[in-house]
Amino acid sequence: MEERFYLTSMRNHAALILRTSRLHWGIENQLHWVLDVVFDDDASKVKNRIAAQNWVMVRQMAAHLLRREGTGKGSLASKQFRATMDLPFLEAVLTLR
Repeated sequence: MEERFYLTSMRNHAALILRTSRLHWGIENQLHWVLDVVFDDDASKVKNRIAAQNWVMVRQMAAHLLRREGTGKGSLASKQFRATMDLPFLEAVLTLR
């Protein structure tokens, strides 16, 4: 069993604190899952700590841009693949609208 301790100035709001914590970790876990499954982040061979942090940031930005792409068709992995093969689609993903 794991225990976590949180410091807060909120009093008598255990249910709210628990819900907020679970929401945060749900979002965090979803992002890590996407980075690992879609971008194969865990298999990265980058050893330099700063370079590894930079690549994680690039992958996070790529995930955000692919999610933001307007057609809504396909998974992030399929959009990533399509962007490698279809220059107009890549331009649409990278263009701020």
